[in-house]
Amino acid sequence: MIRAGVVGVGSMGRNHARVWSELSDVTLVGVADTDEVAREQVRKRFRVPVFGDLQQLLLECRPDVVSIAVPTHAHAAIASLAIAAGVHVLVEKPIASTKQEAKALIHEARARGVVFAVGHIERHNPAVVELKRRLDSGALGRVLYIEARRWSPYPERIGDVGVALDLATHDVDVMRFLTGSEVVSICGGRVIRVSGRNEDLVIAVLSFGNGVLGLIDSNRITPTKTRELTVLGEDGMARVDYLLQDLSMYQNGAGAAKETDWDSLRVFKGVSEGEMLKVGIERQEPLKLELEAFIRAVRGDTASVHMASGEDGLAALDVVLQVLEACAPVESIGGF
Repeated sequence: MIRAGVVGVGSMGRNHARVWSELSDVTLVGVADTDEVAREQVRKRFRVPVFGDLQQLLLECRPDVVSIAVPTHAHAAIASLAIAAGVHVLVEKPIASTKQEAKALIHEARARGVVFAVGHIERHNPAVVELKRRLDSGALGRVLYIEARRWSPYPERIGDVGVALDLATHDVDVMRFLTGSEVVSICGGRVIRVSGRNEDLVIAVLSFGNGVLGLIDSNRITPTKTRELTVLGEDGMARVDYLLQDLSMYQNGAGAAKETDWDSLRVFKGVSEGEMLKVGIERQEPLKLELEAFIRAVRGDTASVHMASGEDGLAALDVVLQVLEACAPVESIGGF
């Protein structure tokens, strides 16, 4: 049995605690949080010891692994403490506030010989995993363009980072995961601040080393939640709805529209529209898949694991920080 702990039991951390408690080969041994109310709620629900800080959790419960779901500015300090104790760490994205902090954590984990993972959960979404398999098998031919749209209402629980670190890191990581390539340049971008000191809307165009063009469109000022990904290739197109775990594949046709099609229909269908396939996906909770992959890595089984490493977390952080730098200064259009 793997002994698991959770540091930070707000919205995301509580989900970590739930999943750890549900896994058959893991025991949730305790949680830590500075908020007494949050601690008490978790204690009642999961009937585990609760503590005010990680040091107490490490000393009294001796976990093998910990999930870290504290605010971003505290990631480096908390993760470093756990790594120093020889505990395997999964820290929620973004990996840290700065590249220097991220690099230090990667170095510390390597020196201590512990697994250090980052919670880029979308690469565990079953629809994304299946899309990755199909792209690798050449289903769309050469990939040309990827567009990610991630829109949300404003999250009251996140105030220390803007939308780039909060949301856009997801899609940078997914694009790297799908293409197997790194961002080599940022072609253009725009950031807008509405609610406070951090940006609430980011649009950026990324160029990857293998020639793929990526568009990041993230905001947290819309009244509805959207999580969509479109991949365009030479032989067709794919669309993913992250929330519904839907994957649709569109093929390019062999030629022009049939002569029997009336003119107005031909306008909508185009000259090369082929078949559309709604791919059957076995829907599963991405967080559960992520934590299971983390445990396999802890046990030394890295085969077919899509887990985001510390290096993956650093790469995503580096790109969004470059986007913010390229788009500075932030444009402000008022508040709500």
